Amino acid sequence: KEKNNMFISRVLISILFIATLASCGGGSGGSGSSGGSGSSSNESADGYWEGYSTESDGSSYQIDFLSSNGKYIAFDSDFETIISGSLSISRDKLTSTNSKSYDGSTGDLVFDGIEVDGVVNSKSKIIADMVQSEYDIKSEISLDYNALWEDKISYSDLSGSWDFLDENGDYNNSLQVDSRGNFSSEYDGCTTSGRVTIPNNMQSIVSIEFNITGDDTCYLGNYTGLGLLNDGVLIMIGTNNQYAVGALGIKSDQNY
Repeated sequence: KEKNNMFISRVLISILFIATLASCGGGSGGSGSSGGSGSSSNESADGYWEGYSTESDGSSYQIDFLSSNGKYIAFDSDFETIISGSLSISRDKLTSTNSKSYDGSTGDLVFDGIEVDGVVNSKSKIIADMVQSEYDIKSEISLDYNALWEDKISYSDLSGSWDFLDENGDYNNSLQVDSRGNFSSEYDGCTTSGRVTIPNNMQSIVSIEFNITGDDTCYLGNYTGLGLLNDGVLIMIGTNNQYAVGALGIKSDQNY
């Protein structure tokens, strides 16, 4: 039986969020200002970044990159690949060890052991190499900061009733988020409980942690991840050592 849950494996469904961006006022754009949430001596990678990944054969594709508090999630424009890991920054040097790559259509882990090495300029530019030595995979990412995602958000924007897409593309899954970001949902034999937090209320990025329980049709396990909150639309992507799963919801009182 195919796996099923509010957090579905087909993170491709989150493409619909990108389409929703335009109607909600989001989009691409950069900023040359300095700053970020790092210490005074270190640059910061926190924020929403957009750019391109260029492979060793010269081919390139668009990539989106979310980062907050040392965690990042990157994905291509078709959600065929999701990469997730932890970031370390010393001055302007950005590194990551043992990042993981997932199949965006199934959510399954493809491989780990990805090393990231590059430079970051707060709220401006990221240039880095991504290398997986075992499979001889190397790419270079070049990202610009998207200042349009610096909208101020609060827990009042998160709290309330949300309707999430199911595997058929219908908004049939609902859950309540309380005033502290806690949530719980039961859908098709799977129970998801966790919390959404706001690491920086001047950016539209949220942090998430949740647990999925149920039978073997569920994507069982503990997950951590990141998401975006904008004008009554919430996208969440969580990963662990086996899966990457995503959810796209709209607040129940929103009309699109």
